Amino acid sequence: MPGAYDDLHGTLQMTLLQRLGWSALRPLQEETCRAAATGADLLVIAPTAGGKTEAALIPVVDRALREGAAGVFCIYLSPLKALINDQLDRVEGLCLPGRLSAAAFHGDIPPSERRRDPDDEPHVLLITPESLEILLHDPASARRFSPLRYVVIDEVHAFVGTDRGVQVRAMLDRLDRAAGRPVQRIGLSATVGNPADVLAWLSGPGRRQQLVQLPAPPAPRRFSFAIEPDEAGRADAIVRLVRGRRALVFASSRGHVERLSTLLDGRVASLYCHHSSVSPAVRQAAEHAAKAGEPFCIACTSTLELGIDIGDLDLVVQLGPPSSVASFLQRLGRTGRRGEPPRFAFVLARPSDLVLALGAVEAAARGEAEPIAPPARPYHVLAQQLMLALGRARRARRAALVEEVAGLGPFRSIPGDEVELVLDHLVAEGFAAADGDLLMVGPAAELVFGGAHRQELFSVLRGGRDYRAVTPDGEEVGRLDARFAKSDAPGAFSLGGKGWSVVGRDDAHGLLIVEPGTAGGRRAFWSGERGGASPLVAGAALRILSARATSLPLDDATRETLDSVLAEIPCGVEPGGVTVVERWNGPLPEVLVVTPFGALGNRVVTAFLRARLGPRPAIVPDDVGIVLRRVGKAGQGGRRVHAALEAMQSAGLEEVASCLPAVPPSARAFGPLVPPALFGRMVAEDQYRLPGLLRALAARPIAFTPDDDGAPEGPEAEQDAVARGDARRQRGAEAGHPADEHHEPGEPGDGGEDGQQAPR
Repeated sequence: MPGAYDDLHGTLQMTLLQRLGWSALRPLQEETCRAAATGADLLVIAPTAGGKTEAALIPVVDRALREGAAGVFCIYLSPLKALINDQLDRVEGLCLPGRLSAAAFHGDIPPSERRRDPDDEPHVLLITPESLEILLHDPASARRFSPLRYVVIDEVHAFVGTDRGVQVRAMLDRLDRAAGRPVQRIGLSATVGNPADVLAWLSGPGRRQQLVQLPAPPAPRRFSFAIEPDEAGRADAIVRLVRGRRALVFASSRGHVERLSTLLDGRVASLYCHHSSVSPAVRQAAEHAAKAGEPFCIACTSTLELGIDIGDLDLVVQLGPPSSVASFLQRLGRTGRRGEPPRFAFVLARPSDLVLALGAVEAAARGEAEPIAPPARPYHVLAQQLMLALGRARRARRAALVEEVAGLGPFRSIPGDEVELVLDHLVAEGFAAADGDLLMVGPAAELVFGGAHRQELFSVLRGGRDYRAVTPDGEEVGRLDARFAKSDAPGAFSLGGKGWSVVGRDDAHGLLIVEPGTAGGRRAFWSGERGGASPLVAGAALRILSARATSLPLDDATRETLDSVLAEIPCGVEPGGVTVVERWNGPLPEVLVVTPFGALGNRVVTAFLRARLGPRPAIVPDDVGIVLRRVGKAGQGGRRVHAALEAMQSAGLEEVASCLPAVPPSARAFGPLVPPALFGRMVAEDQYRLPGLLRALAARPIAFTPDDDGAPEGPEAEQDAVARGDARRQRGAEAGHPADEHHEPGEPGDGGEDGQQAPR
């Protein structure tokens, strides 16, 4: 039976043969070509480096060659500018032999190099969501996108569960309107826990949909674990691991990457730093070094987790436990590309982190990954789209505006009266102005969103104004959080693995003037949501605690560490439920609540317990548990906590939401555009994810296990307890997790890359 290769345009066949050495398509490309020919929207899932880009573009290029494309025939939408830069050569390699053009458009490309003339458009346009919003806002967008036939969304899982995904989903429908027809959508991903739901999100009701999924072949994998309580020990372990190798070292945040770069400076050859807040030049230097073939070490965040081609790696190092199974799988897929088994090393601060790491590996081995759900009540993005539509129309009738925006995919489930409430709030606050039934952009929008051009309306990533760090001659060093830039300046800090000294600040233009200095100084921070283990990672760790064993082979030292953790956990922990354990910490009773809800869920439960139990108890949440002290006498504290959790099981969403720390509208992009009542509901459902947590809590038993050993006696025991507490706090501080420090849900912190949420 002839394959899809035989049906391809002759020019494309020759391109594949000469450039890739292909005389036939691989199974993934074969399946994708056949599915694309039906006109259905596709979700293509395959392992990292599985050829997804070629799978999506081969049918695009084939059709463009057959139909004689003129203008933008395909949009390639990517979450990262670096990924676009990386993919441009691959896309041009498929296009240019057939006289098709490809071009990139994003914020790092100088304006002089961007194609802006609608009469001189590339056939394949590689673009970020924010830059696509700019083009769609242009009055010429309908003419620009009238030839459009395909939209390829790379790393689609990075969009679905985020505010940015809401904007992307709205733009997909707007592209259909601009093209005057349904544009075929092709989503690409390596890791999705609920592919049918993601495909439905990508496509929409009434459209044909097809899933193309090829499982990863089984392959041996090599894991190692190092537990080092102090920061210097972890740095030493990383130096030993990466010396003479081609390695990525993933840290949980930009601040941790900067700290790690300082610790490794001068100890590791070819050391680079890569995260979203360093300058494009710094990121590109790291990417070029990775492709040069020599040993290197890049300290990075999730910016190198996605599909940027960095060549063959010898090793991936994870500093701390992974926040999600999906993230772990993405990072694991970066290594093992030369026929060698993937090598993945964990460097951990606490013995308890070992259980989380093992849980993530076990869940991945079972083929599990986090399900991803889009935000349920994205009122702030609705407000953004209303303002953009007003800006395009200049004047619009209220009913027509509601029909245009509320009919977009992500807003169809929002009741009409709530859409009207948002519009009323925009008028009341001056963001929109009313002239009878006509609406137009109001004076507050001109003031808040960048004057006449309203540039800041194009991106939902804005969570607080960044400051650009630049040298006196204008060279950009990177971007810093406004709170950091305004604190204690002038001063010294590290960014991009280098030291800088502040010599001036321009608040009006958001600039921090810097010059080279000595590495060290203040540790840079960026506002963002706190990370921590996902419910899937926490649940997998809980299974290990309950079974008191792991299915993974461990060396003797790692096995001993795991046994020491398990020895501290009482028997009877429920593998799928909530367990309340009353135990003695020296002469003082404490209560441990073990849950499968993950870091965010435990912070929400903690907020309810604080409201229920009063101010006296000290309550500290973690990834798989919550520790409570001063909650009551022996035999009473555990019962108080158990009763409070049972009360939470029957509590309504509003009651629990009232216990949570307030999130100011300014903490979210376009938050001030949302009525306060709707904003609170949005935060409760989409930021704290309360509906899912309350369903999970209501469906699980809550067991109570008292400590039968009794209280230790005598003053020596009390001194021992105090000493142990001091030691525990010291270990936590060295690990960057002070034992008695906590952040409420929604507090700003040095969270995940770009403040993005972990996969759900």
